[in-house]
Amino acid sequence: MFKEKRNKGFVSGLVLSLLFFIVAGVMGFMWYLHQHPMNSFGGDTRSGKEATMTIYDMYPEAVGDVDAGSVIYLVQYSKEGDGQFAVVEAKETDESIKKLIEQAKAGTLEENPGTLIGTQLQPLSTKC
Repeated sequence: MFKEKRNKGFVSGLVLSLLFFIVAGVMGFMWYLHQHPMNSFGGDTRSGKEATMTIYDMYPEAVGDVDAGSVIYLVQYSKEGDGQFAVVEAKETDESIKKLIEQAKAGTLEENPGTLIGTQLQPLSTKC
């Protein structure tokens, strides 16, 4: 007459947990992209967006001061031609800047370039 379905609750729980696992995976991937932007500094023209900058060389001393207690560093972000340079504003106590300064003083940045992630305030313009 009536047939018992023993695994009905188990199968529905398994399907539901797989669905939640897939949603969690997608959310984790999107969070990773948010934390590690893929927009290259040289190719991005948007202002106020996060960008990734590969550093091939750096002047190891600050070249200027900013009112908010930050300093400005001169960095080489491309090896095309004679190189392309930009300025980076950061606190002197920033760990990533300290690491890059140590690499610049040792002369290892060209072989092992460093990476900075920050907000691009002034996009590059190649048009005159």
